Amino acid sequence: MEAQTRRPKTPHAARDRLRGAWIGALAAALCLSALLMYPPVRGIFYKGFGRIEDPLTFDYAILGDGSVTLTKYTGGAAVVTVPAEVDGNPVKTLHSFVFVDQTYIARVVISEGIERIDAMAMLFCPGLSEIVIPASVTEIAPNAFSSCAEDLILFAPPGSAAEAYAAKYNLVFVPRG
Repeated sequence: MEAQTRRPKTPHAARDRLRGAWIGALAAALCLSALLMYPPVRGIFYKGFGRIEDPLTFDYAILGDGSVTLTKYTGGAAVVTVPAEVDGNPVKTLHSFVFVDQTYIARVVISEGIERIDAMAMLFCPGLSEIVIPASVTEIAPNAFSSCAEDLILFAPPGSAAEAYAAKYNLVFVPRG
């Protein structure tokens, strides 16, 4: 009886298995990041996407109910006014990371009608020292203004969500309104 010869495993078999695992993990991470960037908000699905070009630039998503979520600021102004509407659709939310790594922004004025500011909406904006928040903003997520100027001042009406947020996170609050 002749001894059967077994083909030895290639020296690259472990590498190939590891590469397959990494590709699977990368695909899962990309799917998760896409979901986190543009998740359905409160069960409402996105209807469309676009970009405001004049004079300040925002990327945005139009939700199924016709409201707008601003997803990214791509302009270059030091003072930014967040619009109340886009193409006739009301802006309701400042999405997470809408202002990320915007080192030159000093002041953000949020228009009346906007209702929610998501977590980390203004992230790594060290020059941002003033935010004007209207009474219509009823929800400000934790860490909405992470890594902004240490002397950040919130201007808003007394009794507003902004006043409660400032008290909770030891920010300067100036009544306005």
